[in-house]
Amino acid sequence: MFASTTVRVAAVALALPLAVTGCGSGSAHSSSGAAPAGGSSSAIHSSQTTPGSTSDVSETTSGATVDGVYTSGNLGVARYLRSIQRVRHRLLVVRSSTSAMVKAVDAGDAPAAGDHALAAASGLRGALAIAGSIHPQEPLASIHPNLMANLRLGIIYLTRMSSDLHAVDVNAIHRWRKTVVPKIHQSERLYREWAATVAVFCTLDGIKPPAWLKTMDQWN
Repeated sequence: MFASTTVRVAAVALALPLAVTGCGSGSAHSSSGAAPAGGSSSAIHSSQTTPGSTSDVSETTSGATVDGVYTSGNLGVARYLRSIQRVRHRLLVVRSSTSAMVKAVDAGDAPAAGDHALAAASGLRGALAIAGSIHPQEPLASIHPNLMANLRLGIIYLTRMSSDLHAVDVNAIHRWRKTVVPKIHQSERLYREWAATVAVFCTLDGIKPPAWLKTMDQWN
């Protein structure tokens, strides 16, 4: 999504029918001429980030002037980002599950991939519960629902992927281009809007936007 070494769930959705068709038969990468799913998993091992401390969010002492508006800590952005760190740490675990799902796909093991997709969906439910317990003041309150919607969509499509994988339903998997991929793109868009808006609020509040705003959605 933000980093080229991160495997997107969207890439899994497009590659997986090849793997499932030959699941258990050794013919996952058949004569169809398509690139093997294994081309995606090589990036997994080096892309995991480690949780940062709350020191990742630092306030400046001079404030900031943006579009003629001067503020310094009045929007509560630093407090909001410290709360979001709990969501971020949960999503790092989710990312491990989606990475494991890709590896299972590459191995042609649809049931194992389904297990990892289900684990990822469960992790997102935990992240959503944490996000739901965060109640920022305006103007942050106006953009926080985007993050929650991003997580809800992830739960929906990962749960569907898990069901189709466990059933080894090749027809359903081929329909992911219409049933899953659009939701992935919508989820990505919601996160980008949330992250970009929070970065603007950081500037308004005299805070340097943390680097993890650009990477927190790498589970997707």
